[in-house]
Amino acid sequence: MSELWSVARTAKFLDVSKKRVYQLIQAGRLESLKLSPRTTRVTRESVERLVEEAKRRQRDELGLDFRPPSRTRRSL
Repeated sequence: MSELWSVARTAKFLDVSKKRVYQLIQAGRLESLKLSPRTTRVTRESVERLVEEAKRRQRDELGLDFRPPSRTRRSL
């Protein structure tokens, strides 16, 4: 079973507001469990996945994963 984080802990880890965490949950980008009307927990795995996706997207946007075609020797 995945570790569960409070919304406040998730917000602190991501350095965003609690409102933003709820928006990410609503958008389906973070997995959560509603334990009671006032208690929501976020899975640590979904937080890690969100961070990895953001890093991958940023690398793609900056072109850091670009690999030029490899040069091969041609026989004459």
